[in-house]
Amino acid sequence: MKRFLSCIVMVGVVLVTAALAQTPAKREFADTYQKWIDEDVIYIVTPEERAHFLALTDDVAHDSFIVQFWEKRNPSPAEF
Repeated sequence: MKRFLSCIVMVGVVLVTAALAQTPAKREFADTYQKWIDEDVIYIVTPEERAHFLALTDDVAHDSFIVQFWEKRNPSPAEF
């Protein structure tokens, strides 16, 4: 039992250390995406779009979502 608790504590320490080790640039991007969803598009994003956006795990996916989000709302899409 003692070893089990020690393992749990070690896992917690590793997770906290990894979270704190994020580069400032990564934290800045995360703040940018959070601001985008919470402030910039708060009145026009659907609940489904919001849930989908928040479930994304990397910057490329977030950027792609944002491009597609605005393309869907483009009143005069480019014709190819």
